Amino acid sequence: MRVDLALLADYAAITNDRKLIVSGVFDAVLIGKVPGKLSRMMLALKLRVYGDEPEEHKVLVRLVEPDGKDVIPATDLGMSVRREDPSLDVVSPLVVSFDNVMFQRVGPYSIDVFLDGAFADRVTFDVVLRSAENKPDQPLEDE
Repeated sequence: MRVDLALLADYAAITNDRKLIVSGVFDAVLIGKVPGKLSRMMLALKLRVYGDEPEEHKVLVRLVEPDGKDVIPATDLGMSVRREDPSLDVVSPLVVSFDNVMFQRVGPYSIDVFLDGAFADRVTFDVVLRSAENKPDQPLEDE
């Protein structure tokens, strides 16, 4: 099993026909003060299960701050794939929502993805203190 795609976005969803919809991909979060809260961010994944692997899998997602500690408790997900031909790979979308996350400091963060107990991928992003130079017209977070 492997990660084919991993990214952070403002919005992600899976359609009824298993297509992944993603909007507002980013690699930085602007906060107005420290600590600062982000109302929502979504991790969009496409996971490939190889044809010779079982249909049941475990996915663990950790949101990690600069010192390596978990920002929130790890998200432990089960994943099940169904295939008509057991010899074929299956690519399955998965979306994980992180709501009302409090960032206690600025700096580099990551979302680490573990598949069946083994590290598989890392999505990195920076939490940056918003200044007059980088202030958007619309705030990116709750203050």
